[in-house]
Order: sequence, then C-alpha cells, then structure tokens
Amino acid sequence: MNTKKLVLAGLMSALVALMALDGAVAHAQTGPACAAAKKKLAGKKDQKLLTCDAVAVSKGTTPNSDCLQKTRDGFSTGWDKAESRGGCFTSNDKSTIEGKVDAHVSDLESTLHLTGTTPSKCSSKKFKDSGKKGACLLGCHGKAQKKGLPLNDPSIVACMQKCRDKFSAAFTKDEVAGDCRTTNDTTNVEAKIDAFATSVASMLPTGVVTTTTVTTTTTATLPGTRCCQATGACFDAATSDAIVKCLLLHGTLAPSSQKCNGQTGQCGSQKAVGNNCCQCPASSPPFPHPQYCFDTNITSCGSVCTKTVGVACGPNTETCGGQ
Repeated sequence: MNTKKLVLAGLMSALVALMALDGAVAHAQTGPACAAAKKKLAGKKDQKLLTCDAVAVSKGTTPNSDCLQKTRDGFSTGWDKAESRGGCFTSNDKSTIEGKVDAHVSDLESTLHLTGTTPSKCSSKKFKDSGKKGACLLGCHGKAQKKGLPLNDPSIVACMQKCRDKFSAAFTKDEVAGDCRTTNDTTNVEAKIDAFATSVASMLPTGVVTTTTVTTTTTATLPGTRCCQATGACFDAATSDAIVKCLLLHGTLAPSSQKCNGQTGQCGSQKAVGNNCCQCPASSPPFPHPQYCFDTNITSCGSVCTKTVGVACGPNTETCGGQ
C-alpha cells in the first residue's frame, strides 16, 4: 500500500471514529432524563407490589411470591439499565430507593389490612388504587424534571391534581362494595402516598441529594447574581443563566438578596464557601455555558461532576475557584 493510500485509510478511520463519537454524544442520556426514568421505575415497582397485594386480598390469601419477585427483578434490571446509559447525577442508589418503596408498601399493607383469610373486593381495589396514585404522582414529577418545569407549572399542577382526583373518587367508589377491611381512610392513605412520592422525588434530583454539616469561611456577597435552590445544594450564577439553569435542575430561584451558603446547601443572606464545589462538564444538560458548577454541603458530586474541596463556584466563569 503506497503512502497516499495509507493517508486515505487513516483519514477514513478517523472519520468513522468521529461519526461514532458524535452518535454516542447525540444519544447520551441527560441528568433530568435519568432521574425521570428512576422516578418512573420507583412508581412502577410500588404499583406492581400493591397489585400483588390486591390479588391476594381478593382471594383471602398471602401475596404470591413469584409476583413479588418478578416485580423486584424488573425494578432492579430497569434501574441498572437506566444507569448504564450514563449522565445520572446520582448513582448506586438502587437499594436506597428500593428500601423506600418497600417501606411505603409495608406501611400501606398495615394500614389497609393485608392479612386476612376473608376475601375483600373493596380492600383489594383500595390496594390497587393506592399503587396507581403513587405511580401517577411520580410520573408527574418525572415529567416536570425531564421537561425542566417547576412543580408549580400549570401543566404539572394539573397532572398531580388528576392523580389525586382519580384516587379520591376510586376510594369512595370502592367502599360501596361493603366488604371493606377498613373504612373512612381516604385522607390517611392519600397523605401517606403524597409523602412517599415527595420523598422519592427529593431523593432523585437532577443534581445532588441530602446533607452533611461542615465548617467553612464566609465571604462577601456577589453582585449581579441569583441563587438557585436545588435539592440538597445551591449555586449562584448571573441572573439570566440562573433562571435557565434553575428550571433545568428542577430548583427554585431565590430572592435577589440571597446568595448560596455552601455550608448548608441553602440560599441565604450570606455567601459561604462549602465543603465541595462540583464542576460539571460540557456533556451535562444544555446550559447557557459549556460547563457549570455549584456549591454543595454533601460529600458527592454524583457520577458526572468533579469535586473540589474548599472552594466556591464562580458565578461568572462557572468554574470551581473562579470569579
């Protein structure tokens, strides 16, 4: 093969590699998409476990072990698949969410009286309706996150209200059967489901989760910035950027007088350097800048972003330690 052919072969190989890379980037999963998928999986598992219970209650028996195991296996496989696509801001949290779902189901089993040898058409339907509502609410949370909408967006408010209206109407109708193991428990059960959905949603944000207390140094406030409050973390950015990014992170834009306190992960009266600054790459969700950063009071920046200890996120440069 002569030199010209070698050069052409090299160029073709490089072109193929670039095309493959471009395709991989184009199909990369975003943080919001991953979190939305995980919320959907949690809701699906909740619904299916309670459906297994519903079948058992309708027959006056115990839940079928194969039904329960199939549900758990499906959740585990789906979760692993979601994380394998990359882009997730939280990872290795399958067992945590699974435990949250199991605890909620166990609570409803006690509240609605799963155990009993007398079949109950009414209670069977209550179990099934409870599962539907949990999955419905988490579906709304996922929809908001994937589309970058706040929870008070009219379409999301309507989505959640529809879930609640269907549940309330169904529970009232269920008791008409007259063989209920429990009665007048719509409000109690509804509150449990609402709390469950909110808790799971807060554990699966686009960015990061929960808290760790640290001691750091307070610095002066920065002019011309706004603080975005996400779950467990906050960040300051130029006003126009903060508005866009806060929506994408499913967060809340704080009043203009507040700045990010990295000690607490909360927007407040003083700017404070946190335990960590998380630097996120260009492959993250489409923000105005090619990268972004945020201050956080927790120990992890997720699987995508890089942690720098003891420095603040620069709102103008969007780099840890920058201005």
